[in-house]
Amino acid sequence: MKLNGMFLTLCAMAIFGGCSDDSDTPDSRSTCAIEFSRIHVNNISRNSAAKIPFTQFNVYGFTDSPEHYIYDGAVVTHRANDIWDCEQKEYWYPGHSYWFSAIAPALAEGVSFERATLPADRYYGGGTLRYRPVENGAKLDLLYAFSGEITTHDTSEDRYQPVELEFNHQLSQVQFMFYNDLGNPHFFINVPSITLGNLYSEGVIDLNQPVPKWERSGWETFWTGMGRVDIIKADKPKISASVYLLPIKMSGAIIQLQTQLFYTANPDDDEGFQMSDVKTFYIDFPEIDFKPRHSYTLVARLNSTNVEGPGEELTPISFDIEDNGWHYTTGGIDVPVK
Repeated sequence: MKLNGMFLTLCAMAIFGGCSDDSDTPDSRSTCAIEFSRIHVNNISRNSAAKIPFTQFNVYGFTDSPEHYIYDGAVVTHRANDIWDCEQKEYWYPGHSYWFSAIAPALAEGVSFERATLPADRYYGGGTLRYRPVENGAKLDLLYAFSGEITTHDTSEDRYQPVELEFNHQLSQVQFMFYNDLGNPHFFINVPSITLGNLYSEGVIDLNQPVPKWERSGWETFWTGMGRVDIIKADKPKISASVYLLPIKMSGAIIQLQTQLFYTANPDDDEGFQMSDVKTFYIDFPEIDFKPRHSYTLVARLNSTNVEGPGEELTPISFDIEDNGWHYTTGGIDVPVK
């Protein structure tokens, strides 16, 4: 049965202001508005803080089949404590099934969602997600939640529970960690530039699959900067800013990395005298089997052989790769010096 959402919603809003048990003669509609609560993020495979990293998300939802969408990207906003307020008021109806999808953060640049349209025996997700990291420099941490089937009771007297949503990271987080292995506390290292190049510009994932997988959907590539890491002292490694990449092997991608050496008379100072010119390295991006939701740290141990001397005498930098607490080595990545 196709619901006349606008008519029923207007009736419900006119008669009921929210959840109520005062009705003497329950109508076919519930007296409870659909609410969202207990929003949380699955950070098991991600080096992220427990705090929810967004204050708004877009919600999509249909009842009984994808022909009957009641939410089409409505914005849900966090107000206080565990209260999330949807800009669009809808009500539960007894004896129906509901499915909800959510994308965070709301109105994210480079993100589009194509809703599922065909009825199915089982829904694993609410549609197809398309993402273009080229539009935001791969700085977006994209998350998705799917409620699964929620079936209401056959009586309108019941008070329905708010919809709980668990958001999962859809991209791979990548950052760099640098160690100063010079062995002299009077020398520190700056990494004035970290840039990733030839990254894939667009990906797509059909979330309504038992095992959804990202695929490359555009052949354009782009470059993005990850900032700089300064004053790396002995025994005090530092971590770069993060980027969020499509969980696809980046064939042809490269890392452009710069190093520079400084001397300080007092090891506790954060200023020093320049001891070397900027050295630039070009590195083939590691063949990492990226997984969505995972964090990857590319660890470089810098020493005198790759921060001092003429460019042709520099030793290539190699990386170890850390994935969420377990550690393995690539065996070293040769870096042509230019």
